[in-house]
Amino acid sequence: MADQKRILIFVHDGRGLGHLRRLSRLAERLQGAASVLFVTGHRDASYMVPKGCEYVHIPSLDSIDHRKSRHWGRPPFLENDIARGRAIRKDILASCMQTFQPHGFISDYLPLGMDHELVPLLNSSPECRKYFVVRGILGDPKTLHLSVFTPPAVVALREHYDMILATCDERIVDIAGEYSLNPDLVNKLVYTGYAIEPYDAEACAAARSDRLLPEGATWVVCSAGGGKDGEDLVQRCWELALYFPECYFDLIIGPRSRLSLLQEGWYGGTRIRVRQSDEATMPYRLGGADVVICRGGYNSLMETAVGNAHILVAPIRT
Repeated sequence: MADQKRILIFVHDGRGLGHLRRLSRLAERLQGAASVLFVTGHRDASYMVPKGCEYVHIPSLDSIDHRKSRHWGRPPFLENDIARGRAIRKDILASCMQTFQPHGFISDYLPLGMDHELVPLLNSSPECRKYFVVRGILGDPKTLHLSVFTPPAVVALREHYDMILATCDERIVDIAGEYSLNPDLVNKLVYTGYAIEPYDAEACAAARSDRLLPEGATWVVCSAGGGKDGEDLVQRCWELALYFPECYFDLIIGPRSRLSLLQEGWYGGTRIRVRQSDEATMPYRLGGADVVICRGGYNSLMETAVGNAHILVAPIRT
């Protein structure tokens, strides 16, 4: 269509996949009325970005920073040349802006990107409307102002971003008051409600049926989210599965997990199942389970809360 708007979504290289998941859910609703292009360092964009949208993969910080590469037990993409890797990221992002010429730009978590890599973008294309997305609960207020709402970031939000979209309910968390937002930013704050699909009873029932559960069985789903820093939770749930033989367990190790203890497959007949995350069916497993054990991430909680499961949260120690 001739008047179709173009939207560029930048997803930073986070510890997990929550940001990519949440913004993909947003893009799914926008695509068609608009043309949505993702730019991200996440390789998982290849299957998480909605059909119809497109994505450009930039070198991941996990690849160009040798310290992060060591965490994953792999050689870095560029040996001792972080500056060149970051320059490649900035150049590709600038090229996407210049060629795609978006009408709207969406980012989340860091208003300026990693190491202020979004500054050139924000200073260009003044006609492009810019939106910053926050999830609601953002962490410790003191830490937040040291890492996210830094003085330069506040200036960028005030001068360049048109709106701050909070994907939560103001009755649950008052972002402006909780985090002492600058008055100029409060005026741009809009609560959108939670980014979650409606409960699908048939799909959740189908997930239980596909799991081969005996009649009346208790189904426990353990999810560590994307997987990074979640290995200990999955291993602990493996121990719980052995301790509660009357329950049926799904252990979701996540696509970013370093876990080598468990391989995908069935254990104890059909009682324990270990698998990588499947984004297409994961919401229905969480919504259809009797008990969900998770890290308390945004997407896991939202996808579980629409169902009837008891939720056990084991936060990452910080």
